[in-house]
Amino acid sequence: MNFLQSRLNSGGWVNVFPEGKVNWPREDLRLRWGVGRLVADCQAPELMVLPVFHHGMASVLPNPERKGERQPVVPRLGNLVTVCIGQPINFAPLLAVLRGSGMSEKEVRARLTQEMQSALEELGREARMQHMKDFERWKWRWHHNTDVVPSILT
Repeated sequence: MNFLQSRLNSGGWVNVFPEGKVNWPREDLRLRWGVGRLVADCQAPELMVLPVFHHGMASVLPNPERKGERQPVVPRLGNLVTVCIGQPINFAPLLAVLRGSGMSEKEVRARLTQEMQSALEELGREARMQHMKDFERWKWRWHHNTDVVPSILT
């Protein structure tokens, strides 16, 4: 976490999986407090969070079903993956309000983490809806029409 914090403080970017572990089987996990800490403790003049949610990766590179099983190293091609990128979130105004309200640092981190969780949950709903919309077209293209030319679905 200290390394990530130093990257943010110097104006760099970091990519984190905020559940803190591989989420398999898919569960609704709360985000770990560290994401709130990264935002709350950032010394950079501006900090934007870009939420990203993907749906369908489990069919491309599935995690082991049982303990002791190995993860496949060859991706399964021809599966639909939906990636949704949300709007950047500027947490500076909220951080200023929270700090001005007299909240403890622990409460500030918890509130920032909850805000990120809400943004990711909304983006997840969008991703799942988009995935279902694209599924019929994908099924026709890859299975019914036997299109063998890989391309990005748009």
